[in-house]
Amino acid sequence: MYKFDSNAERIFAIVLENDVSVVRWMRPSAKQFNIYYGLGGMSRYEPDFIVETDSIIYMAEIKSANEVKSAVDNKSGDVWEKAIAGHKYCQAVTEWGSENRGKPWQYILIPHDEVKTHSSFVHLISNAMPVKEI
Repeated sequence: MYKFDSNAERIFAIVLENDVSVVRWMRPSAKQFNIYYGLGGMSRYEPDFIVETDSIIYMAEIKSANEVKSAVDNKSGDVWEKAIAGHKYCQAVTEWGSENRGKPWQYILIPHDEVKTHSSFVHLISNAMPVKEI
């Protein structure tokens, strides 16, 4: 049993459960990942989902569409800082994995209004907002 912070997260879990491209997924527990962001790295970031496919492991964050757009357009704010921290984490794990037979990791930021019960995970990945460190 999982607890979800929004209906979009609950629906996303249904999409993951029913999508054949998803090997496994999880909703990380508190403090499972040591990812910090913000001024002096004092705030802890807990990603919404980890999703594994045959070729990539995704760290997925579901946020309201207006927060996602504002974060990506302005490259600032809490959502943006978490996204950058998640992106850096995925880069570090991918680097380690390339030397140890692991899969690459990718951070994806998904607007809540893209998540529908009839969505596929591939569709959601293709409509995720790009997060690149500047």
